[in-house]
Amino acid sequence: MINPVRCTLVSVIIVIIISYIYLNPNVSFAKTVPNFSMTSDQQIIGSAGKYTSTYSPYPLHRNGWQSTLIYFCRNTSRDKVWRTESWDNLKTWTKPEIVVQGNNIDDEDDLSCAASVTIDKNGLWHMYYLTAKRSHPLKVWIHHATAPAPGINWTKLGSITPKDFEFIDSPTIFYKNGIFELYIIEQGYLKKLTSTDGHNFTNKTTLNAPHGATHGSVYKQDGLTYYFYSISTDNTPPPETINVAISYDEINFEKIQTLLEVGKTSHYKKYIWTPHALISNNVLNLFYAGVDVEGDGWWGLDTTMSLAKFNMNFIEDGDLNLDNLTNTIDYVSLAKYLFTTDKSQFNLPSHITMKNFDINQDTKINLLDSIEIFKRAQ
Repeated sequence: MINPVRCTLVSVIIVIIISYIYLNPNVSFAKTVPNFSMTSDQQIIGSAGKYTSTYSPYPLHRNGWQSTLIYFCRNTSRDKVWRTESWDNLKTWTKPEIVVQGNNIDDEDDLSCAASVTIDKNGLWHMYYLTAKRSHPLKVWIHHATAPAPGINWTKLGSITPKDFEFIDSPTIFYKNGIFELYIIEQGYLKKLTSTDGHNFTNKTTLNAPHGATHGSVYKQDGLTYYFYSISTDNTPPPETINVAISYDEINFEKIQTLLEVGKTSHYKKYIWTPHALISNNVLNLFYAGVDVEGDGWWGLDTTMSLAKFNMNFIEDGDLNLDNLTNTIDYVSLAKYLFTTDKSQFNLPSHITMKNFDINQDTKINLLDSIEIFKRAQ
């Protein structure tokens, strides 16, 4: 026998959802969630000797290239930006060469490190890298340099604007449709700036991402934005884990997996940090640095660089399923939930679990949460 009340409520729910989609055309009923399974982890580039460090490996590859580059930091008398190249699918690497370095202990770029590179529409290469001077060790700048292909001979252009960063690290640069997008970690927060000329940046925005990272990088592919970051198990540096969070809107990031942990999934025994990614054919190539023994004077001394590989599987999550709503109270509860501004104060029936939900801090309606309720309502 058809229950007219139930049918009416089903219709109401469908109208609500259709209205929501009309007002929010970018929303999707299903989320694609990657899952990572490690297949290998090995050192690729060692240190240059005792009391040196080799870290912050930034891989660069474009469709059609026969090789993959890495720009990385190595301190031999001072931090410098180095370049190496692989022609055999990341198996071996050419002898590293210095491409950017400072000359004077009192210059802003006395120490030059943590490079990220992109290529604009005219084929000009742009590097963004951290700089500091040992005469003022607590201040860090972001400098900009350009080069023709293949990114060996760089012209230094000095500090970008703004210059008023506080405790920054890990620049990641993108270029698309005439806009430069610069991601940084500032005081543990992931932030984004934009520029039209590649040197003067504005619109600094704090993103809703896991807080407390010591180092990290952003990677974009197939509609997903990945945030790979190193962090300690108790949120107090130095870091012992590398994690990944993902975003569907480039604003809100959710941690989905711990990829590496010292003494467990990583071959390093003490600390791991500065993760950067390159994804190809559903394989994550995760470049990072680590150390087995804490350095004398600085925990990061004598670090080396490694490459961990992960197979990627994608899980479709959040499919709409009205059949799982079993009674009229479920529909009523869901309808109320959709339009409750402060969802943290709203009590759904006990069988509709909220255990795995992250309530938006700005209390906006989250349709994906609602779809999960559809799936779980029994």
